[in-house]
Amino acid sequence: MDTLRRVVLSMQGAARASGVRFVTGDTKVVDTGSGDGMFITTAGIGTVAKGIDVAPSNVRAGDAVLLSGDIGRHGIAIMAEREGLAFETAIESDCAPLHGIVENSSPPAWRSGA
Repeated sequence: MDTLRRVVLSMQGAARASGVRFVTGDTKVVDTGSGDGMFITTAGIGTVAKGIDVAPSNVRAGDAVLLSGDIGRHGIAIMAEREGLAFETAIESDCAPLHGIVENSSPPAWRSGA
């Protein structure tokens, strides 16, 4: 319960900093030894401001790709855990909200549809 409380408080702080609310939750049951620990799944629902078109067809040469960490870090961290892979260095998942970075990017990471 102490771990759950610590994780939930951390999630609450991240949500407040991002200006979002938690609106749903999910639980998982896995076989003993197949992933003992805590699994947290989140999803976001939001709106795109009027006049902003974030369609993939608007991606142009020279546009920036924003990552919260090294490309592939999350995927390799999950795969290593699932497959029991070991590396000389620790590989940890890096997940972070990117909406603030996108809003403040220059040149903009989105294109106006207006």
